[in-house]
Amino acid sequence: MNPELKLGYNSISKDYNNRYKFNELPGIYNSLKKIIAENNYKIILEVGCGTGHWLNKIQDKKNRKIFACDISTGMLKEALKTTADNHLFCADANRLPLFKSKFDLIFCVNALHLFDDKRAFISDAKKLLSPNGSLCIYGIDPRFRDDRWYLYDFFEGCYKNDLLRFPSFENIREYFNQAGFDNTQFEIVEKIHTVRTAENVLDDPFLQKGGSSQLLMLSENNYKKGIEKIHSAIKNKSAKTFVSKFTFSLISGKNI
Repeated sequence: MNPELKLGYNSISKDYNNRYKFNELPGIYNSLKKIIAENNYKIILEVGCGTGHWLNKIQDKKNRKIFACDISTGMLKEALKTTADNHLFCADANRLPLFKSKFDLIFCVNALHLFDDKRAFISDAKKLLSPNGSLCIYGIDPRFRDDRWYLYDFFEGCYKNDLLRFPSFENIREYFNQAGFDNTQFEIVEKIHTVRTAENVLDDPFLQKGGSSQLLMLSENNYKKGIEKIHSAIKNKSAKTFVSKFTFSLISGKNI
Protein backbone atom coordinates (compact mmCIF):
# COMPACT_ATOMS: atom_id res chain seq x y z
CA MET A 1 0.00 0.00 0.00
CA ASN A 2 1.07 3.55 -0.72
CA PRO A 3 2.71 4.83 2.54
CA GLU A 4 0.72 8.06 2.39
CA LEU A 5 -2.50 6.12 1.96
CA LYS A 6 -1.58 3.92 4.91
CA LEU A 7 -1.16 7.01 7.10
CA GLY A 8 -4.42 8.33 5.70
CA TYR A 9 -6.30 5.24 6.83
CA ASN A 10 -4.80 5.63 10.29
CA SER A 11 -6.16 9.17 10.44
CA ILE A 12 -9.73 8.27 9.39
CA SER A 13 -10.06 4.99 11.28
CA LYS A 14 -12.28 6.36 14.06
CA ASP A 15 -14.90 7.56 11.57
CA TYR A 16 -14.53 4.81 8.99
CA ASN A 17 -17.59 2.83 10.07
CA ASN A 18 -19.87 5.77 9.31
CA ARG A 19 -20.16 4.40 5.78
CA TYR A 20 -22.08 1.39 7.06
CA LYS A 21 -24.78 3.57 8.63
CA PHE A 22 -26.11 4.20 5.14
CA ASN A 23 -25.62 0.74 3.67
CA GLU A 24 -24.33 -2.34 5.49
CA LEU A 25 -23.97 -4.25 2.20
CA PRO A 26 -26.20 -7.16 3.25
CA GLY A 27 -25.60 -9.00 -0.01
CA ILE A 28 -21.94 -9.46 0.86
CA TYR A 29 -22.79 -10.63 4.37
CA ASN A 30 -25.37 -13.12 3.11
CA SER A 31 -22.85 -14.48 0.61
CA LEU A 32 -20.18 -14.94 3.27
CA LYS A 33 -22.62 -16.55 5.68
CA LYS A 34 -23.79 -18.99 3.02
CA ILE A 35 -20.27 -20.01 1.99
CA ILE A 36 -19.20 -20.58 5.59
CA ALA A 37 -22.32 -22.57 6.48
CA GLU A 38 -22.45 -24.74 3.36
CA ASN A 39 -18.79 -25.73 3.67
CA ASN A 40 -18.68 -25.84 7.47
CA TYR A 41 -15.59 -23.66 7.46
CA LYS A 42 -14.00 -23.29 10.89
CA ILE A 43 -10.64 -21.57 10.40
CA ILE A 44 -11.04 -18.25 8.62
CA LEU A 45 -8.72 -15.40 7.64
CA GLU A 46 -9.74 -11.95 6.47
CA VAL A 47 -7.03 -9.90 4.76
CA GLY A 48 -7.54 -6.16 4.82
CA CYS A 49 -10.03 -6.33 7.68
CA GLY A 50 -10.10 -2.61 8.41
CA THR A 51 -12.19 -1.83 11.49
CA GLY A 52 -13.50 -5.38 11.77
CA HIS A 53 -16.96 -4.81 10.30
CA TRP A 54 -17.10 -8.19 8.56
CA LEU A 55 -15.48 -10.03 11.46
CA ASN A 56 -18.32 -8.91 13.69
CA LYS A 57 -20.79 -10.16 11.13
CA ILE A 58 -19.45 -13.71 10.90
CA GLN A 59 -18.29 -14.44 14.43
CA ASP A 60 -20.46 -16.78 16.46
CA LYS A 61 -20.19 -19.58 19.01
CA LYS A 62 -19.70 -22.45 16.57
CA ASN A 63 -16.06 -23.10 17.42
CA ARG A 64 -14.77 -20.93 14.61
CA LYS A 65 -11.26 -19.55 14.76
CA ILE A 66 -11.20 -16.21 12.99
CA PHE A 67 -7.97 -14.44 12.12
CA ALA A 68 -7.64 -11.06 10.47
CA CYS A 69 -4.98 -8.60 9.42
CA ASP A 70 -4.63 -5.08 8.14
CA ILE A 71 -1.65 -2.88 7.36
CA SER A 72 -3.19 0.10 9.20
CA THR A 73 -2.61 0.11 12.95
CA GLY A 74 -5.33 2.73 13.32
CA MET A 75 -7.88 0.44 11.72
CA LEU A 76 -6.77 -2.48 13.89
CA LYS A 77 -7.15 -0.41 17.05
CA GLU A 78 -10.77 0.19 16.10
CA ALA A 79 -11.25 -3.50 15.28
CA LEU A 80 -9.92 -4.51 18.69
CA LYS A 81 -12.74 -2.60 20.37
CA THR A 82 -15.37 -5.00 19.07
CA THR A 83 -13.57 -8.18 17.97
CA ALA A 84 -11.75 -9.29 21.10
CA ASP A 85 -12.42 -12.98 20.40
CA ASN A 86 -10.59 -12.88 17.09
CA HIS A 87 -6.88 -13.05 16.34
CA LEU A 88 -5.80 -9.72 14.84
CA PHE A 89 -2.37 -8.83 13.53
CA CYS A 90 -0.73 -6.08 11.51
CA ALA A 91 0.65 -7.20 8.15
CA ASP A 92 1.04 -6.31 4.51
CA ALA A 93 -1.20 -8.46 2.30
CA ASN A 94 1.82 -9.37 0.17
CA ARG A 95 3.98 -10.25 3.15
CA LEU A 96 1.75 -12.32 5.38
CA PRO A 97 3.74 -13.85 8.28
CA LEU A 98 1.95 -17.17 7.85
CA PHE A 99 4.16 -20.01 6.71
CA LYS A 100 2.70 -23.20 8.16
CA SER A 101 -0.84 -21.97 8.78
CA LYS A 102 -3.78 -23.43 6.90
CA PHE A 103 -7.20 -21.83 6.56
CA ASP A 104 -10.57 -23.13 5.39
CA LEU A 105 -11.53 -19.71 4.05
CA ILE A 106 -9.53 -16.62 3.13
CA PHE A 107 -11.51 -13.58 2.09
CA CYS A 108 -11.20 -9.87 1.50
CA VAL A 109 -13.90 -7.26 0.97
CA ASN A 110 -13.21 -4.20 -1.16
CA ALA A 111 -9.52 -4.43 -0.36
CA LEU A 112 -7.73 -6.14 -3.26
CA HIS A 113 -7.20 -2.83 -5.07
CA LEU A 114 -5.11 -1.65 -2.11
CA PHE A 115 -2.64 -4.55 -2.35
CA ASP A 116 0.65 -3.90 -4.11
CA ASP A 117 0.66 -7.14 -6.12
CA LYS A 118 -2.82 -8.55 -6.66
CA ARG A 119 -1.68 -11.55 -8.69
CA ALA A 120 0.90 -12.56 -6.08
CA PHE A 121 -1.61 -12.23 -3.24
CA ILE A 122 -4.01 -14.65 -4.92
CA SER A 123 -1.20 -17.11 -5.67
CA ASP A 124 0.15 -16.91 -2.12
CA ALA A 125 -3.32 -17.24 -0.60
CA LYS A 126 -3.85 -20.57 -2.33
CA LYS A 127 -0.80 -21.95 -0.55
CA LEU A 128 -2.42 -21.08 2.78
CA LEU A 129 -5.68 -22.91 2.08
CA SER A 130 -6.54 -26.31 3.47
CA PRO A 131 -7.88 -28.95 1.05
CA ASN A 132 -11.29 -27.83 -0.23
CA GLY A 133 -10.63 -24.37 1.20
CA SER A 134 -11.84 -21.26 -0.62
CA LEU A 135 -10.47 -17.84 -1.50
CA CYS A 136 -13.22 -15.23 -1.86
CA ILE A 137 -12.58 -11.77 -3.29
CA TYR A 138 -15.39 -9.21 -3.02
CA GLY A 139 -15.11 -5.90 -4.81
CA ILE A 140 -16.03 -3.58 -7.64
CA ASP A 141 -14.70 -2.91 -11.12
CA PRO A 142 -14.99 0.73 -12.25
CA ARG A 143 -15.21 -0.50 -15.88
CA PHE A 144 -18.17 -2.80 -15.25
CA ARG A 145 -21.19 -2.39 -17.51
CA ASP A 146 -23.04 0.84 -16.75
CA ASP A 147 -21.65 1.43 -13.26
CA ARG A 148 -20.84 5.07 -12.61
CA TRP A 149 -19.82 7.40 -9.81
CA TYR A 150 -20.29 11.12 -9.82
CA LEU A 151 -16.95 11.61 -8.05
CA TYR A 152 -15.24 10.65 -11.28
CA ASP A 153 -16.88 13.62 -13.00
CA PHE A 154 -15.65 16.22 -10.54
CA PHE A 155 -12.32 15.06 -9.13
CA GLU A 156 -9.61 15.05 -11.74
CA GLY A 157 -7.59 11.87 -11.97
CA CYS A 158 -9.84 9.71 -9.77
CA TYR A 159 -11.19 7.52 -12.55
CA LYS A 160 -7.79 7.20 -14.22
CA ASN A 161 -6.22 6.19 -10.89
CA ASP A 162 -8.94 3.63 -10.25
CA LEU A 163 -8.38 2.02 -13.63
CA LEU A 164 -4.79 1.49 -12.54
CA ARG A 165 -5.63 0.32 -9.01
CA PHE A 166 -8.64 -1.92 -9.62
CA PRO A 167 -8.03 -5.04 -11.69
CA SER A 168 -10.98 -5.93 -13.91
CA PHE A 169 -13.18 -8.83 -12.90
CA GLU A 170 -11.80 -10.70 -15.91
CA ASN A 171 -8.22 -10.12 -14.77
CA ILE A 172 -8.99 -11.35 -11.27
CA ARG A 173 -10.48 -14.55 -12.66
CA GLU A 174 -7.35 -14.99 -14.75
CA TYR A 175 -5.21 -14.57 -11.61
CA PHE A 176 -7.23 -17.35 -9.96
CA ASN A 177 -6.72 -19.63 -12.95
CA GLN A 178 -3.00 -18.90 -13.08
CA ALA A 179 -2.72 -19.74 -9.38
CA GLY A 180 -4.23 -23.16 -10.05
CA PHE A 181 -7.65 -22.72 -8.47
CA ASP A 182 -10.40 -25.09 -9.50
CA ASN A 183 -14.01 -24.17 -10.12
CA THR A 184 -13.46 -20.41 -10.25
CA GLN A 185 -16.81 -18.65 -9.85
CA PHE A 186 -18.12 -15.16 -10.61
CA GLU A 187 -21.27 -13.93 -8.89
CA ILE A 188 -22.93 -10.54 -8.47
CA VAL A 189 -23.77 -10.22 -4.78
CA GLU A 190 -24.72 -6.58 -4.28
CA LYS A 191 -25.98 -3.68 -6.38
CA ILE A 192 -25.99 -0.10 -5.17
CA HIS A 193 -27.81 2.66 -6.99
CA THR A 194 -27.99 5.94 -5.10
CA VAL A 195 -29.23 9.17 -6.63
CA ARG A 196 -28.50 12.32 -4.67
CA THR A 197 -29.84 15.76 -5.45
CA ALA A 198 -28.22 19.16 -5.15
CA GLU A 199 -29.87 19.50 -1.74
CA ASN A 200 -28.22 16.44 -0.19
CA VAL A 201 -25.13 15.51 -2.22
CA LEU A 202 -22.86 17.41 0.17
CA ASP A 203 -24.06 15.10 2.96
CA ASP A 204 -22.68 12.05 1.18
CA PRO A 205 -20.14 10.44 3.57
CA PHE A 206 -18.10 9.27 0.59
CA LEU A 207 -17.65 12.87 -0.50
CA GLN A 208 -15.66 13.72 2.61
CA LYS A 209 -11.87 13.80 2.23
CA GLY A 210 -11.50 10.61 4.24
CA GLY A 211 -14.65 8.98 2.93
CA SER A 212 -12.92 6.88 0.28
CA SER A 213 -9.44 5.90 -0.80
CA GLN A 214 -10.05 7.79 -4.04
CA LEU A 215 -10.34 11.15 -2.27
CA LEU A 216 -7.85 10.24 0.43
CA MET A 217 -5.19 9.97 -2.26
CA LEU A 218 -5.83 13.47 -3.58
CA SER A 219 -3.86 16.50 -2.48
CA GLU A 220 -5.79 19.03 -0.41
CA ASN A 221 -5.67 21.41 -3.36
CA ASN A 222 -7.12 18.92 -5.85
CA TYR A 223 -9.76 17.85 -3.34
CA LYS A 224 -10.85 21.48 -2.86
CA LYS A 225 -10.99 21.96 -6.64
CA GLY A 226 -13.35 19.01 -6.93
CA ILE A 227 -15.61 20.31 -4.17
CA GLU A 228 -15.66 23.71 -5.87
CA LYS A 229 -16.75 22.05 -9.13
CA ILE A 230 -19.65 20.41 -7.32
CA HIS A 231 -20.69 23.71 -5.73
CA SER A 232 -20.52 25.33 -9.16
CA ALA A 233 -22.63 22.56 -10.72
CA ILE A 234 -25.23 23.02 -7.99
CA LYS A 235 -25.26 26.80 -8.39
CA ASN A 236 -25.61 26.87 -12.18
CA LYS A 237 -27.83 23.76 -12.18
CA SER A 238 -25.64 21.94 -14.68
CA ALA A 239 -26.02 18.79 -12.59
CA LYS A 240 -29.44 18.01 -11.11
CA THR A 241 -28.59 14.55 -9.83
CA PHE A 242 -25.43 12.87 -8.58
CA VAL A 243 -25.41 9.14 -9.24
CA SER A 244 -23.48 6.40 -7.47
CA LYS A 245 -23.98 3.03 -9.13
CA PHE A 246 -21.81 0.08 -8.13
CA THR A 247 -21.86 -3.66 -8.65
CA PHE A 248 -20.16 -5.71 -5.95
CA SER A 249 -19.12 -9.10 -7.22
CA LEU A 250 -17.62 -12.22 -5.71
CA ILE A 251 -14.83 -14.06 -7.44
CA SER A 252 -13.94 -17.29 -5.70
CA GLY A 253 -12.03 -20.49 -6.18
CA LYS A 254 -11.42 -23.72 -4.31
CA ASN A 255 -8.21 -25.50 -3.47
CA ILE A 256 -9.20 -28.93 -4.76
